Amino acid sequence: MKRDRIVCECLKVGEKQVVACIRDGKACSLRQIAACTGAGGGCTACHPALEALLEKEAPKSPAYLPSPSFSAR
Repeated sequence: MKRDRIVCECLKVGEKQVVACIRDGKACSLRQIAACTGAGGGCTACHPALEALLEKEAPKSPAYLPSPSFSAR
């Protein structure tokens, strides 16, 4: 069985917990991830990893709303 990768060393929060929070529509920002899991609320060293997970997983969430495209005209 594959071990869960720790993304927040300060609070020992695993990637699976963060991904579940994003996919369940509970988090679409770093602040919301911190509220949901605690990750990112300590030293902030994990913010780049959390942002990468948001970018990768948010489109898979039922709560995801893509930014509207605007023309340059």
